[in-house]
Amino acid sequence: MTGWRPKVEGALGPHPALQAAHYEGTSGLAHVRKTDAGTWQARYRAPDGRERARNFRRKVEAEAFLATIEADKLRGEWTDPRRSRITFGEWNTQVQESRVNLAASTRENDGSVIRSLILPTFGNAALSAIEPGHVRAWVAELVAAGYSPSTIRRAYTLLQLALDMAVDDGRLARSPCRRIALPRIEQSEKRFLSIDEVEHLAHTITPRYRVFVLTGAY
Repeated sequence: MTGWRPKVEGALGPHPALQAAHYEGTSGLAHVRKTDAGTWQARYRAPDGRERARNFRRKVEAEAFLATIEADKLRGEWTDPRRSRITFGEWNTQVQESRVNLAASTRENDGSVIRSLILPTFGNAALSAIEPGHVRAWVAELVAAGYSPSTIRRAYTLLQLALDMAVDDGRLARSPCRRIALPRIEQSEKRFLSIDEVEHLAHTITPRYRVFVLTGAY
């Protein structure tokens, strides 16, 4: 059965400065060691073959980090953490520049929505820092501010586009835009002309259009 297996040390154990817990997963040896500074360092070999490390204040935090990394590797969802440090604002500029076949008016309208509704909240945030909870809170703030459902939905679509492309580009394992409740666009009630109103319209409109009124009504 695949999973973590503790590696048994010698009877005396390692030197305290290099005290470590070792784990063997499917992608090679990963371990947690105590540094001279008193922090706990989690080291692992990434799918790209490079060894990586991250320091934590507590050993349990380092072990939990390694468990997450190994689970991501098993699911094929591991991403290079350095590539997700780019801010949303920087990444979104690349996304918008890569969009083709857009009418000038569409590009201008989308740019306005991005600048006024998206960047104030997410512009300076690293891609890896954006979570579903942040997106839900942002949507709720737009609703509370009185923006129309169609405007909020357009803003969300543009945010989702950028984050989905970050997934496609290998910068994120998955998009935080998932299971987000959006305001519904209420359909206005349709009003139909009465028979008397149709007859009145047919008799007052230019004669050559009369047949279209009667045909459309009946």
